[in-house]
Amino acid sequence: MKFEKSYKVILRPVLVGLVAIILGIVLVVYYNSQENATTASYFISWAVVAVGIFMLLFALYVSIMQIVKNRVSKFGTQYIARYLSHETNSSAGKVNYYSITYTYHMDGMDYTKTSKEEFTWKEILTLKTVKEFKIKVFNNKVILDEDLNDTYIKYQKQIAETESKYNNAYREVEDALKKNK
Repeated sequence: MKFEKSYKVILRPVLVGLVAIILGIVLVVYYNSQENATTASYFISWAVVAVGIFMLLFALYVSIMQIVKNRVSKFGTQYIARYLSHETNSSAGKVNYYSITYTYHMDGMDYTKTSKEEFTWKEILTLKTVKEFKIKVFNNKVILDEDLNDTYIKYQKQIAETESKYNNAYREVEDALKKNK
């Protein structure tokens, strides 16, 4: 749903893949020149090459998804979506990623969809605060047609109030849990 710049989302896996392949090949050549190289060293070297190939295939997949999103951006019809809820089951490091459930009206029908887990907490607060946001729809594919950073800056005061409500509720739950121990 989120539309990011193509070069950013494609370049990272391509670079990681190329570095892994080059590193793996260098390791294979190095261990090949050693007389006491073990089978494990070759296995690890080829595993690094395999990771590099996987990253290049992932970059190909991301490229195809970006082409689809570009088509939606170019040919899609703009609608107004309404934020309904969010949830998370995904994290990377200490950062949670959230999906949103939203609804929109198109051709006399209401549609309710859930995005992939790709939004940060700041973006969730932004969408929850503004309640309505622009999307584009083309061939049943939906992308967000709004710059969330600009929206965040525009509604920063209201977003801070929403975040304060979440923080207060979180503290109340923590206090209640401490009392029950």
